[in-house]
Amino acid sequence: MYSFRFKSFSIHLLASLIILSVFFILTFMTWYPKPFTNMMPVWKIFWVLVFVYLTLGPSMTAIIANPRKPRHQFARDIFIIILIQTIGLVGGVRTIYLGRPIYLAFDTGIFYVVTQSDIIANNNESHDVAMPSIFQGPISVYVELPEDAKKQIELVKDWLSGSIGQPAYKPELYRLLSNYQDTVNAQGMTFDKILPSHNDDSFQLEQLALKYGSNNLLFYLLINSNSKGKLITNKINGEIVGFLPN
Repeated sequence: MYSFRFKSFSIHLLASLIILSVFFILTFMTWYPKPFTNMMPVWKIFWVLVFVYLTLGPSMTAIIANPRKPRHQFARDIFIIILIQTIGLVGGVRTIYLGRPIYLAFDTGIFYVVTQSDIIANNNESHDVAMPSIFQGPISVYVELPEDAKKQIELVKDWLSGSIGQPAYKPELYRLLSNYQDTVNAQGMTFDKILPSHNDDSFQLEQLALKYGSNNLLFYLLINSNSKGKLITNKINGEIVGFLPN
């Protein structure tokens, strides 16, 4: 009996590990690439999901596994366990998916992390820049305000009154950041300006300076719903190379 239970437990555990491994790759290689893994609480949610998913399913299988039990009854019990396990997994995946960054929007010297739920809440659709698919990571965009001064004033007034979302969360204003790289670079803070106020991060900054050259590093205020910090980019190609928490 015990060998049957152990075998059932092992098979269920292995299957659960394979499923979680696929989800791990999708989450941390695509949805939350570095440095987003360091600035958003996705690890906490993922570890709760791992603990519940890996302990609930296989443990329940070990409890109900019995070689004397009729096959159809055992199959029914396994189906119920998998169903419960799947419901829990779907709930966790949905939470992580809605919290994933889909845009990194640059607006007046600041980068804003725009999540899937932010776009749903604002009920907007992108014009020039399509939303990333489920298998794509976040896209860097530039927030271009209307050229007409009156429209700009109306947009700001509507935002301040709360009738619309902040411009950084309006996809119809998004343009590909690569087309505005010089404008973005001109608003970045230099290495020499940042270093004195980040003594605790001096080792990380020195390593980045050695790799990319201190003159090529630019720093921007980064804002998301959970925290603030500074985004580090390589001004040559706009690549994100690091993150400094406040």
